[in-house]
Amino acid sequence: MRAGCFAEDRVIQLIDRRFVAFFFNRSGVGEGFDRAASDFVGKQTKNPYAYFAAFTPDGKIVGESDLYADKEAVMAWLVQLLADHPKYAGASANETAVLAQGGLAAARLSEELAHYDDAVRRYDALLAGTDAAAQAAALSGLLRIARYRGDWAAHEAAEQRLRAGAAGDMARLVDADVEQGYRLLAQKEWARARVLLQPLTRRANPSSRLAEAHFAAGRACWFAEDPDWALFHWCWIVDHMPEDRLYMRARIAAAAFGMPYPNSELGDWKPEVGNIGTQHIVAAVDRAIQTYRSLLPAFERGDFTARKPAVAVAPLDDVPDTARSDEPADVGAMRSPMLLVARLRDGNEHVPANNLVVRRLEQLGRPAIAPLITAIADEHFPGRGYAAWALSQVLKANGFDDAAALAALQQARRDRNSYVATLARSGLSTLPAK
Repeated sequence: MRAGCFAEDRVIQLIDRRFVAFFFNRSGVGEGFDRAASDFVGKQTKNPYAYFAAFTPDGKIVGESDLYADKEAVMAWLVQLLADHPKYAGASANETAVLAQGGLAAARLSEELAHYDDAVRRYDALLAGTDAAAQAAALSGLLRIARYRGDWAAHEAAEQRLRAGAAGDMARLVDADVEQGYRLLAQKEWARARVLLQPLTRRANPSSRLAEAHFAAGRACWFAEDPDWALFHWCWIVDHMPEDRLYMRARIAAAAFGMPYPNSELGDWKPEVGNIGTQHIVAAVDRAIQTYRSLLPAFERGDFTARKPAVAVAPLDDVPDTARSDEPADVGAMRSPMLLVARLRDGNEHVPANNLVVRRLEQLGRPAIAPLITAIADEHFPGRGYAAWALSQVLKANGFDDAAALAALQQARRDRNSYVATLARSGLSTLPAK
């Protein structure tokens, strides 16, 4: 939830306006444990993990969100909670004065309270005025509300009007571009979103919406079947903006191939990695950061078509003749998984020879895993598809439950190369269901 609702502006704003927020961890594990909070919460909640629970000032629970509820569900839950308990939803004396005075502050307050009809009315009134700065702020507000509501016709109209009145104002143009990117993603225009958002991440620095631009660019790349560039943009946030509200959302997205929970930002993507520990998720982020670093020079020169550099795998020409024999008695090759992996070749004509190699890799067991993962990651290696198949069969034959190997297979099944993706999916289908 730190990657979802806890990082959402509208959720944060509504909580700040109508609740007294505090963190509680009654499990007693970790630095977050607080005895006073635990005593206050008591045994009223379902579990000690990350989610929202609401209490009256005297400590009575009045609502609890679902575990791992996404940002949309939590926002709807908060709004309904206030509707069900109107005594806690009334305006303060200061808010009443702001609303009575009108203007931009009143419109913004109504938006923060999720009183969207009133906020739209107030923003529209500002558009009828002559204050250019207030008009731009009103258009930005209308864009946000239209996005929250999924009213893409109104969203496009506001975006075009904001862009037309920008007169070279970089901040307004960035606002318009980020909002257009959100709309293209919602409309599943992945390629157009990518063309817009990736260059934006370079020219929007500095901007208060830079993290949004990078995260949205990553989503565009992800859905356009280019996970390497998706990982790049998310890791850019992790590397440069550790204090940003989107840091954890980006970090969780960067761990996509090792995260055992569905990610609503990625179409509820969930790799079949089974029950794993936090160390495996950290390892997935570390691998993503390696991809980020390998693509950073391309990003800095604005080349978004670049592929990450190949990982060195022993080429076939470097494999001794004895290791190429189809006879299983070659003890030297049997002891060298890298040499065996280097013999794999994609294509139906290579199946008989590949099958012999796979059987030997199965016998080698765990030492075969790392070379196979390396081979799958190398876009220049001519046997990537069969390396994915071989990896699955090594796991199956030995009963291994290796998180890194499963993450590599999950990534391979989304590969742009259909042969690689097909063999990775076939291999995964042979493994026990998690």
